[in-house]
Amino acid sequence: MPSQLFNVLANKFRENTGFDHLLPRGRRACKLEIIRQFWALDKPSRSLILASAQQNPELEVDSMAGIPDPFDFQDPPNLIVSKRGIIVRTDFTDDNAWDSFCKAVSDSEIEGVKEMQAGQQAEEADGEDGDESSSEDEEAQAPDTAGSMPDDDVSTPASDNDTPSSFIIFSSPEHRSILEGASNLSLLRLFNDVNLVHAPPKPKDATEKPIQHVLVDRDGLQEAYEGRLLWVYDQASNRDQSVRAVSLQGQTYGSATADSWRARAPFIWELQLNVDAGTMRIDFNYDYDERARNFAVWG
Repeated sequence: MPSQLFNVLANKFRENTGFDHLLPRGRRACKLEIIRQFWALDKPSRSLILASAQQNPELEVDSMAGIPDPFDFQDPPNLIVSKRGIIVRTDFTDDNAWDSFCKAVSDSEIEGVKEMQAGQQAEEADGEDGDESSSEDEEAQAPDTAGSMPDDDVSTPASDNDTPSSFIIFSSPEHRSILEGASNLSLLRLFNDVNLVHAPPKPKDATEKPIQHVLVDRDGLQEAYEGRLLWVYDQASNRDQSVRAVSLQGQTYGSATADSWRARAPFIWELQLNVDAGTMRIDFNYDYDERARNFAVWG
C-alpha cells in the first residue's frame, strides 16, 4: 500500500491539477508525476506537506488504485508465493544462453517443489495418519514449472498441472526498445509503483553522511517502489547465468533504491520464496557505476 505521505500527495495533486491528462499513460506514470512535483517544491513547501501527513494519520486514500497500467499482471490462484516475481530479459544477443538460463530456473523450481511436497507429506503422515485430503492440497500448491520457459511476450513455464509458476517471464520483442540494456530504476518504474518513505535512520556510530539523493536520503525521505521482485537478465547473464535482483527500497543507512545483487539461476526460486515470505532479506551490493546510472535516470 502507498505510504501515508504518498496518499496526502496524491490528494493534493488531485485537488490542484487532477489525473485526467495522465490517465492514458497509466497509473505508474501518474504516480511518478506526483513524486516529481513534490521534489520540485522548495523545502518549506515540502515540510508543510509532511506536517499535513502527520495530522492525518488515519487517511485511507489510495485514490489511484483503480487506475489501470499497461504493465499490470494478474496472479492466478494456488500460488506458493503472495505474488509472482518478474524475470525480465534486457539482453537479446544470445538466445541459446537465454534458453539455458530459463531451463536452469525451471529445473530448480521443479526440484524445489518436489522437496517441499515431500516435507509436507512427511509432516502430515506423522501428524494426521490417514488424512486423504492432504495429497490434494499439496498438488494444488505445486507451481507450473515442468518443461522449458517459452520466449513469449509474457509467459510462465509450461506444466502438466493447473498451478502457475512463481515467476512471470517477460522477454517481449515488442518492448525490446525499452527493455534492452535497461537500468534497474527504469525497470522498477515500468513494473512497480513508486512510493515515498522515510529513509533508513542513521546509526549512532555512523560517521559518514548519506548521499543527498532521493534514491538514498533527501531530508529524511527516500523514493521507493512497491510490487514485484525483479530479476534482470543482462549481458553478464549470458556468461554465468546470474541475474540482478533489484532492491525496491534502501534497507540500511546509505543504501539506495534500485541497488542490486547478483543471483545465479539455480538459486532464484528459493530466494523468491524466502524474500516473499519475509524470512530472508538480501543485503544489496553498492556498485558505483550502477548506482550512478540509476541517479542519471532519475534526472
